[in-house]
Amino acid sequence: MPSLIITSPSPSMKGVQNKFTIMNEELGIRIVGVDQVKFSSDTRYIYSLGGTNNQQSVCVWDWQNAPECALATLALKTGKVYSVLKCDPLEAEHFIVTSKSTCTFFFYNEQHGDLVQHNPGQVEKEFGKSSGHISDAVFVRKRNVVIGGTTRGNLITWLPNTNEENEQVPYPSMKFGRLLRLDEEGITAISETDTMILVGGKCGKLTILSHDLEKVMWIQQFSLPRVQAGKGYH
Repeated sequence: MPSLIITSPSPSMKGVQNKFTIMNEELGIRIVGVDQVKFSSDTRYIYSLGGTNNQQSVCVWDWQNAPECALATLALKTGKVYSVLKCDPLEAEHFIVTSKSTCTFFFYNEQHGDLVQHNPGQVEKEFGKSSGHISDAVFVRKRNVVIGGTTRGNLITWLPNTNEENEQVPYPSMKFGRLLRLDEEGITAISETDTMILVGGKCGKLTILSHDLEKVMWIQQFSLPRVQAGKGYH
C-alpha cells in the first residue's frame, strides 16, 4: 500500500522517521499514490496531493504528533488532472493546487480541523484559449498575490476577492487579476524571493521580475536546455 516516509534530523543527528498511509477511512477517501508533497512554511504540517486521474485528493498531516491519519482530506473535482502543489511562504495554513486550466486555493482551518477551498474558475474562460495551460504557480510573499505561468508564455495573477463594499474578503476567496504577455516561449517554472520572481522558459530562457512584474534582467546567452525547476534564496 502506498505510503509516505518523512525523515528529519534529530538532536543526536541519527534521524527520525515517520511513516504513514495515505488514506482517510472516516471520509471514505483513499489516495492511491503521492504526486506532490510539501511542508508548510513553519514545517508543522505536510500537504499532499495524490490519487488517480479519476479521483485526486489533498490531505493535511500533522507529521510529528499524529502521523497515523490525516487531519483533513478533501476530494478534488473530477475530470481534471492536478499536478502542482505550492505553499504560501508566510502563511502556514495556505496552499494552492493547479490543473491545466484552474488554480484552487486552500485554507486549513486549524480551529475546526477542516479544509476550505475556493476556485475562481477556468483560465480560458477568463482570458481565452490563447492564454495557454497553467504550467506552474507561486505565492508572492508580502503581496497577497499568486502568479501562474502558462504554456504560451503568459503570466496570470490572482488577487484577493472583494465584496460589494470593495472590502477585501479573507483568503481563500481569490479572483483573477490580469494576464501579462511575457515571452513567445512557454513558461515551465516559477520561483520567488522577498523581492524578485524567477521565471524559466521552455527554450531555456530565464527572466527575473520584480514583484510588480517589471523585468529586471533575462538570461538567454547560455543556451540552457528546458528549465524544469528554479529556486530562489534569500
